[in-house]
Amino acid sequence: MENLPIEHLEIGSQNYHDLKTDLNRTDRHVLKEMGFVCHVEHPHKFISNYLAILETSPELRQEAWNLANDRCILEEGIAALRSQYNY
Repeated sequence: MENLPIEHLEIGSQNYHDLKTDLNRTDRHVLKEMGFVCHVEHPHKFISNYLAILETSPELRQEAWNLANDRCILEEGIAALRSQYNY
């Protein structure tokens, strides 16, 4: 085994971004191969339709929208995924 120099990645560099993107993509492929179904559902598209049909008050609409925003805010770089295992 060779003594290779340690190369540090600069956070925010293009190389860091590319490696991070590749790792996330590979992670999704591994989960799919293991039988998981991973997809992202954005609650905002449902909220507008449901609240319009129900003819809710502006206050309730705003509260629902705030809750949807809170649900979608996670640690940086993490997507909200709902996974199911298929047998």
